[in-house]
Amino acid sequence: MDELRTISEEMMSFPLLKAMGLMINANKKSGMARIAKMMHKDAAWLEAHPQYKAYSWDFHFDETKHQDGFYYHFTQCPLNTFARKEGYLEVLPIMCDIDYKTAALMHAKLYRDHTLAGSGEVCDYWFVGDKVENPK
Repeated sequence: MDELRTISEEMMSFPLLKAMGLMINANKKSGMARIAKMMHKDAAWLEAHPQYKAYSWDFHFDETKHQDGFYYHFTQCPLNTFARKEGYLEVLPIMCDIDYKTAALMHAKLYRDHTLAGSGEVCDYWFVGDKVENPK
C-alpha cells in the first residue's frame, strides 16, 4: 500500500499534470468553467459511446446544489466495482485521494461527503477555489 501511495504521489508530480495549474485556476470564473467543461465533455463522450457506460463513471450534474464552485456526483465507479469484485478494498482510499490532489493542482479544494468506496450511495465532488472562504 505504501508503494502504491508513493506511485500515485509521483504521478501527480509529472510536469504535464503540474501544467494543469497553469491552465486551470479554480479561483477564477474561467477556471471553474474549464473544470465544468471537462466533466461535461467526459459525460458527452460516454453518451456518444454507450458501449462503455457499464464500465465507466456515470455523471450526475447539479448546478443548483451550491452557490460556489462546481458540483457533480457518480453512482457508479469502475475502480470501486473492480476493487470490490477482486478483493482490493485497501486500494480504494488511495485512489480516492488522487481526486484531492488533482483538485489542488487546479487551485481548488474538493469537498466530499460520500464515496462509493466508503459504502456511500454516491461519490460526490464539489470543487471550490482554494481561496474561497466559507463556500456556499
